[in-house]
Amino acid sequence: MFEPILWVDLASLMKKEWVEETEKDQTLQLIKDRIIKGWSDKVKDVEETLRSYWNVRLELHVFNELVMRGERIVPPCKLWSKLVELAHEGHLGRSLTKNKLRATYWFPQMDSEVEKVVRDCWACAMSDKSHSTRKVPLSPVNIPVKPWDKLGLDILGPISHLGNKGQYMFVLVDYHSHWTMFKIVSQITTADAIKFLTEAFMREGIPSTLVTDNGVQFTSDNMKEFLKKWGVHHFRTALYNPKANGLVERMNRVMKECIQRARVSGMQSEVALNQMLWSYHTTPNTVTGLSPLQSLKGSQPGTKLNPNCLSGGEHVCEQRDVSAECFRKKQEKYVKWYNNKFGTKNKSWYVGQWVKVRLPRCTQGSDSKFSEPIKIKEVHRNVVRLQEGKVWSMDHIVPHRGRVDRCETGAAVMDNAEHSSGTLRRRESSRTWKAPQWHKDFVLLS
Repeated sequence: MFEPILWVDLASLMKKEWVEETEKDQTLQLIKDRIIKGWSDKVKDVEETLRSYWNVRLELHVFNELVMRGERIVPPCKLWSKLVELAHEGHLGRSLTKNKLRATYWFPQMDSEVEKVVRDCWACAMSDKSHSTRKVPLSPVNIPVKPWDKLGLDILGPISHLGNKGQYMFVLVDYHSHWTMFKIVSQITTADAIKFLTEAFMREGIPSTLVTDNGVQFTSDNMKEFLKKWGVHHFRTALYNPKANGLVERMNRVMKECIQRARVSGMQSEVALNQMLWSYHTTPNTVTGLSPLQSLKGSQPGTKLNPNCLSGGEHVCEQRDVSAECFRKKQEKYVKWYNNKFGTKNKSWYVGQWVKVRLPRCTQGSDSKFSEPIKIKEVHRNVVRLQEGKVWSMDHIVPHRGRVDRCETGAAVMDNAEHSSGTLRRRESSRTWKAPQWHKDFVLLS
């Protein structure tokens, strides 16, 4: 593990030490000689060791056997690092450390020396103040060339108003046609997910790709064997990066809104969801111009508004080409809006670089929001695979700016990041709830 060094124990400098070190320093002795005899008018005529002092030559003088620049001391070279460490005591930032040092001392390249010491300070590097994440430019997903070729699967819940069947839902969305299927369940085990996928595959066909998050239902060995048996490529998104499966996440929001409306109007949630999906499947999309049902099945069925259904869908192939082009234009417009809104910036990562991960969990005030340094193993578009094997979005990682010689060779331990499932685990309060005093005249209904 890492060796925590929080404080630097340095003795204060005595005047006797200053005088002794000044007499030993050849550069300061040459400066004293120049102050007495005078400086050359041209910098090229000055010794190489004194050229960094030439611009301030008129401010240099000797006081109490010490070289001064105005009211500030010019210390010997041997004491530079010790002075910077004393100024950084208490782990102030770069600006405050510079200000503290400038109040009493001056020497060439003082700012760069402070920046180097602060950058190499292990305690500062491990604290959160020196790290901040920034979003990377949005990378839109590729549009499938045919319907039911790429599916997105997610779990919605728990929701307490879904009825007697359960509090969870499996939601499956086709990336090409936006055709959506759902199933209300009481448990969200791997067996329930496999049963739902089997019903969907036997009804509509076998897709090429299935996109999910990293929930235990989708990463289990049984799920791997099931998808391998059906010949489906399983693509898992980066940890805590729901926008990588954004189409399903957006449909989850629509379904939650539908459940809320059903609760207000007194309808059963399942009936309201089926009614909403039927209207959604038969309504032309604002981008593609085709309804999900027409894009998936090839023809538009009869509806209450169009019972005869005069359009037979003979031009669906041509319409699909037009809708794909419209979809790409819509993607480009949204990417531009997203990048401008969040001020995204391209990040350059390379294999072997030491980085830290922003832990997506609720932390105590004194807990670090970032993991310990760990090396990058692979880089793919906007995600990276770390040495421990997990894949993270570039939005969640920051470069480790401290010294790497203290970093342990091998994978860093990130047990604090609870990513065994696709949802966040928030710390629950241990306090017991008590009714307020103004409730004493009321009867609380459970």
